[in-house]
Amino acid sequence: WFVLERVDRDRAFAEIVLHAALPEAKLEIRDRALATELSYGTLRLRGRVDAALGQALDRPLRRVESEVRNLLRLGAYQLLCLDSIPDAAVVHETVLLARRIGFERATGFTNAVLRGLIRIRDEQGLVWPDPVADPIGHVETWGSMPRWLALPPAITATASTVAKTFPVRGWSPTRPRRAAPNARSSVNVQRS
Repeated sequence: WFVLERVDRDRAFAEIVLHAALPEAKLEIRDRALATELSYGTLRLRGRVDAALGQALDRPLRRVESEVRNLLRLGAYQLLCLDSIPDAAVVHETVLLARRIGFERATGFTNAVLRGLIRIRDEQGLVWPDPVADPIGHVETWGSMPRWLALPPAITATASTVAKTFPVRGWSPTRPRRAAPNARSSVNVQRS
């Protein structure tokens, strides 16, 4: 939670905050790995988590206090993306964390929102923008790409393609294709 809060409130770099917080927490290696996954995973899928929470809340997520919002994000990430932690444990630990950080008044709210999210998820009731009708909205929520990054025309076509399909086997956006050994470069360099 601390990492999420610092990134959200102070615009801190997650890696720096997490690297400083882990030694202070004195966690076992397995717990350090979980803390890292929870921090980076929640930040990585923030668009998806926020969209799901928006469906479980009775008010816009932005109107929820920052500290409580980040607690909800942490719990929602676990409920939506991690199968290894039982739902009841996620809700219980999130409520305990709310209490521990001084938000006793938010424990009932946190419990209700996370239980509501579980119910919606289990009933297959989470709704995402249609990838064909609203490819940008779909990539923004399900894919967690910021809208400002999805809007330029060059990205729009990519977002539409990604939203309609699963990644093709062997293709990775971070691994460029190799040119054939005898292929000539199509880049022309002009010297001045």
